[in-house]
Parts: sequence; C-alpha cells; structure tokens
Amino acid sequence: MMTRASYFGGAAGMTGAAAAWIGSQGLTTLGPVISSYGALDLVMVALLGAGIGGLIGAGAASLRAEPMAKAAGFGLLRGAGGAAAGGLIAFLMSGVAGLDRSAAGFVVTRVVVWVLAGAGLGAAVAAPIAAGGRIRLGRASLGGAVGGLLGAGLLAVPGPASVWQLVGFLMVGTLVGYGYLAAAPGSWVVERLPSGGPVGLWHHREWEVDDQRPALIGDQVRVEAVGGQGRVVPTGAGGSVVTVGGRVIRAATSVQPGDRLRIDDHEYLIRRTAGGQ
Repeated sequence: MMTRASYFGGAAGMTGAAAAWIGSQGLTTLGPVISSYGALDLVMVALLGAGIGGLIGAGAASLRAEPMAKAAGFGLLRGAGGAAAGGLIAFLMSGVAGLDRSAAGFVVTRVVVWVLAGAGLGAAVAAPIAAGGRIRLGRASLGGAVGGLLGAGLLAVPGPASVWQLVGFLMVGTLVGYGYLAAAPGSWVVERLPSGGPVGLWHHREWEVDDQRPALIGDQVRVEAVGGQGRVVPTGAGGSVVTVGGRVIRAATSVQPGDRLRIDDHEYLIRRTAGGQ
C-alpha cells in the first residue's frame, strides 16, 4: 500500500535538494579559498546532504505532528556528515587506485563520489530509526546511491551543467526522501482524515507504527503494535473522548485495518501495509 507519506518524502527531499542547489551556485566564489576540485566537491556534497537531510527531518516531524526545528537541525547535520563521509571515502579510494592521474579516472572518481555520497546521505538520514526498520535504511541508502549514479551520468551530458546538476540533486533528494518515509512492509499506519476540504500534501499528518515505534497522537492516544497486532491506548489526558468504530474506549483496545479512530472532532483511518501477518 502506498500512503501519502511516500509522496511526501519525495517532495521533502526534492525541496531540500532545490535549496541546496541554490546555495551551491555561490560556491564558485570560493575558488580562492578552496584550492582543489576535490575539496570543492566535498563541500558540494555536504551542502547537498545538509539541504536534503534538513528538509526530510523537518518533513518527518511534520507528518507525526512533532516539533520540526530540532528534527530539521539534526537532519541537516546527519545529512551533511553522511554525504561528506561518503564523498571522502570515494576520494580516498580513487587516490589509492590512482584514478586521479588521468581524464578517464577523473570521470570515474566523480561517479564514485556521487554514488557513495548519496548512499552515505541516505544511511545517515535513516540511521536513527534503523533498529525499527532496516528495510528503510537499505531503501534510503540505495535511493541515494542510484540518484547519485544518475546525477553523475547527467554531468557528462553536453549542455548546461548547472541545469544537469539541479536535476541530479533533485533525483538524489527524491529517492532518499521516498526511501526514508515510505512505510515499511507490515507496518500499521494512522492517517488523519480531512475534516473539511482537501488537505494539501504539506498539511498531511500520518504516523507509521511498528513493534519498536509507537505513535503518540497529541497527548490523548498512543497507537502501538504488539507482536504485530495493532492496538489503541487512550492516555486519559485532557478528558478527550476516544472512539474506535463509533464505540467509546477507555482502555487498550485491539484494532483492525480499516478501523476509524476519533479523538474529539478529529478522525483517523487505521491501515496496514502489505506484508503484515
């Protein structure tokens, strides 16, 4: 099952990549400070990682109705660090292999840098929840690597280099964001339903739940998975009326895919992704 978070992740990563590309256009002014193409490329991939990591971190927090500033800051640092680490490893590998001594070697080095920087970015962004979803970690890392490979290939195409760079950035951001936020197989998903007109993607709220990652909706309800079975636990905070399937609940209650959860005037749909038992 594809949830709206899948598209939201791609959109968040793409937005961060676009912001990083705008910032990268000023890097040419650092020529007197950065003396080599290798150092400039490391700064470039770190900037790419910061933009993508920051926006994906903020987006993930927004989906779960959590504070975004702290999540954006940590995402920015993880993204920049992961991308820079991947790029540095690539440069070290190319130096050991002697790829920096020929024109063909330069092209190969660029490809390896983009691939490892993208993989490092994806791994760093997804690492905090890897214990609850190794599939997500692999998806984000693979997405970054594939995006990096495609982006490096575009830079070899004749034409406006800055435009190809933008497209390459967007591909990395989209694939990393999708890999990170698309629901893992077998997860429970709680989606807030619109109470009026259509809700835009950036105002969408969605919580993914698995055995190691419960969801706290406001401070009134905890949705969790225990042994793969979903249940809703009212916390009693605020005196909110909590119903499942139209029935008021006051204690932990098992739920099934398709059940409707209501907290006061807000309604939520409980689903489960393919792969659940």
